[in-house]
Amino acid sequence: MKAIVCLFATLFCMATQAGPVAYKVERVVYPRSDSYGDDLNGLGQPLAQVGISATVLQEKSVPLPSREEFSPLILIGTEGVTSQASLYEFEKRCEFLCGDEAEECHHTALINYNGQAIGTPLLALVGLAGEISGFQKVEPGDADPTTEFSIPETTLVWPPDNFLALDFGGGKVNFSAGKTGKGAYSYDAGAPDCKLISYTNTGFSRLSCNGVEFLLHEQQPLLMSYADYNISSVQVLNTFQVNGQAYYTVLLALKAYTAYGILTLDETGWRFIVKPADWAQLC
Repeated sequence: MKAIVCLFATLFCMATQAGPVAYKVERVVYPRSDSYGDDLNGLGQPLAQVGISATVLQEKSVPLPSREEFSPLILIGTEGVTSQASLYEFEKRCEFLCGDEAEECHHTALINYNGQAIGTPLLALVGLAGEISGFQKVEPGDADPTTEFSIPETTLVWPPDNFLALDFGGGKVNFSAGKTGKGAYSYDAGAPDCKLISYTNTGFSRLSCNGVEFLLHEQQPLLMSYADYNISSVQVLNTFQVNGQAYYTVLLALKAYTAYGILTLDETGWRFIVKPADWAQLC
C-alpha cells in the first residue's frame, strides 16, 4: 500500500513543478528562545513547518532544495497573507506508520513569519514575487435546490490530463470522468443528495455529492475530488491579489492526503498550483 501511495503522489507532483510551488503547512512549532523576554514559557516566534518531499524515492535519495529556492516566499493563512516570511531552517520529519517497521521520513522547512497576524498558516507559496493586496475570506452561500445543467466532456485542471462530463438536476448527478484518450474510469448512475453551493461574488460553485465533489467556475468544471482513503472535498477558502492578479486558496482532498493549493487564471487559462505528498501516508 505504501508504494502505491508514493507512486500516485509522485506522478502528480511531477506534473505540477513548473513555476511557483505551494507547500502545505503541516503544523506550527514554537522553538525555545535564548531569553524569556515577555514570554514566560521561554518560547520564540512561531514557525510554520511545511512538507517538501520524501527523503527517498525509488531507492534514491531526494536532495533538499537550495535556500535560494525559498525566496521570494508568501505565507497564506486563514486570516491573512504576508510576504514578510523567510526560511528558518530545513528539518527531516519521520514517523512510524506500521508499528515498529521502518520510519517514513520526509523533508520539511520551517518558515519564520515574524508573528504576522495571518491566523492559522495554511501554505507557503514559493517563487512568486509582487505586491500583495485584497485578502478576503471566501464564504459559501446557501445551496440552490432548483439549478439544473449539463456539462459536455471537458478537460479538468485537476487531476491533470483528465476529463469530466456530468448532468446535474433534482439533487442527483450522473457523471463520467477519466484520463484523456483512455476512456472513463468511473461512472455514477445517480448519486443522491447532491448540493450546488455558490461562493459569493466569485463565480465559483461547489457541487457536493456522496463520495465526490467538483469545483466549477461559471459552470466550467475545474477541479474534482474523488478521494480514496479520505473524505472527498474541494473548497475555496480565501482570495488575494499579487500584482493585481487574483489567487484563490483551495482545499482539495486527494488519496490519503488533504492538500492546499492555489488556483489562478492567467493568459494561458486556469492553473492549479499544488504539491501533493510524495511520501507515504498509510501503512
